[in-house]
Amino acid sequence: MKKNVKVSLIVVAVIMGFFSLGWIIGLYSNNINKTSLNIATFMETNEKEYEDTSINAKSDKEDNSNTSKDEETKEAEVDGESIEKPIERKVAYLTFDDGPTTKITPQILDILDNYDIKATFFVIGSLAEVNQDVLKDVDMRGHIIGNHTYSHDYKLIYSSVDALMKDIDKADEVLESILPNYKRGLFRFPMGSFKKYQFVEAVKNKGYKHYDWNALNGDAEALNVPANKLISNVKKTVCGKNKVIILMHDAQTKQTTVDSLSRVIDYLLEEGYSFETLNNYK
Repeated sequence: MKKNVKVSLIVVAVIMGFFSLGWIIGLYSNNINKTSLNIATFMETNEKEYEDTSINAKSDKEDNSNTSKDEETKEAEVDGESIEKPIERKVAYLTFDDGPTTKITPQILDILDNYDIKATFFVIGSLAEVNQDVLKDVDMRGHIIGNHTYSHDYKLIYSSVDALMKDIDKADEVLESILPNYKRGLFRFPMGSFKKYQFVEAVKNKGYKHYDWNALNGDAEALNVPANKLISNVKKTVCGKNKVIILMHDAQTKQTTVDSLSRVIDYLLEEGYSFETLNNYK
């Protein structure tokens, strides 16, 4: 009997021992889990805070970048405005060669007066000698007079540089004798300066400014070019250009130039051109 009681007590003690050990182990494990959870939470929180900090830094960087871009844009806009070229003014320079003549030049002067427009007349010295009153009228009405040689004889003037310069000088002397206020310096080559390199150099060395043309009415193509054709030529050759030096002639046979001139001027005005003389060419 006593032996059985001892065995029972031992069994109970062992069972209680197992329960106690399990409880201790469970408590220890729970503490470990809590500690691990706290550590994990701490790590997760700090990682999130780091990520948030990184995002903020990135946002700041983006903000700074945007600010920088905005500033660059503003600076570019300012720079753009400062270097932006103004729209170029459209200017037409009406020029008339081979006068003065008693028939055509006065009619052209009257038309120009009607529009209050000044033009540039490249005159031939030999014609100025015989039509002095017409030349004086050109000058009196405020137009600009340029040298177009004395003889306008191609074979003579282009035979040598010396021949050209003598012919130019002779024309200037005639113009100075008729017009006390005439100033040397404005010149146009008969047939233009194209490929006349040595002649151009000689003229420049004498202090002359020579002007060709970049538009024309084509009145030198034939004796009496129809007025409508002259107008068409002007429209075609001024198209797309802001500065146009228009070649026309006031020789004795150029009546259709007179007939078309008002319509040429009207067209240029409609296209937004103002008018200047070649001494004011810019």
